Amino acid sequence: MVAQDALDGAELRRGRASWPAHCGLGLRAVNDAALLETGLYQLLKLHFRSHPHYLEILELFHDVNILQKKIQRTFEIRERANYYRGV
Repeated sequence: MVAQDALDGAELRRGRASWPAHCGLGLRAVNDAALLETGLYQLLKLHFRSHPHYLEILELFHDVNILQKKIQRTFEIRERANYYRGV
């Protein structure tokens, strides 16, 4: 969501200032998004690498991440369509 907010120039996220707007980062927040995602997978590796279901855990986080991005994009498309229709 951080990267999407930066790319869209979104000022708000759930009624609060988005990360790019809050910190005045603009498109530089895309780098923060990459660092956050990398950090997530590093934490999973650190704490679950020896877990017998490590691969399934990684796949779950990856799939949820992809699904969340698709859902977010769908909402944004609908919002824009409503905006242009005057709804």
